[in-house]
Amino acid sequence: VTISKTNINGVETTEVTEASGRKIKIEKNKTIKVTVTEKVDGKEKTKTYEADDEEALKKKHADAHKLYEKYGKNGGAPNLRAFGIQRLQAFPANRGQALPNRRAMQKGMTEAQTKLEAMVKQLEATAKANEKADPDALRSQLEEAIKMLKQAQGKK
Repeated sequence: VTISKTNINGVETTEVTEASGRKIKIEKNKTIKVTVTEKVDGKEKTKTYEADDEEALKKKHADAHKLYEKYGKNGGAPNLRAFGIQRLQAFPANRGQALPNRRAMQKGMTEAQTKLEAMVKQLEATAKANEKADPDALRSQLEEAIKMLKQAQGKK
């Protein structure tokens, strides 16, 4: 289960994707709107339920109210606390992905930049002196710098 919660201009939106593939979107502003999308016979089928408040949702659409209870209240936090998660932080650009440690990433990028700058100076010095540079050593240093940059960016 992945849960994403946003609050933009007072409109609370909770988006849930369950392991089964069912998607649930709960929007709460002046009304409560629950949208459920699931595949039926290979086609996506969407149902929308709307009510003025929680009590009306419970009376009109009991199934939608159960989803609201499970995911909509507090963004699903009670459900997540069962897994030992006490506090949520939102990183919309990385939905569901682990974030790399910023300090480690910055350090890696700084080290790679320093290596690349040193190699540029070595190439300039070689060109000025009209000497032959060891291409294997330069290639090895470039590959190492590229590897460091990829690690700093969280890529393999």
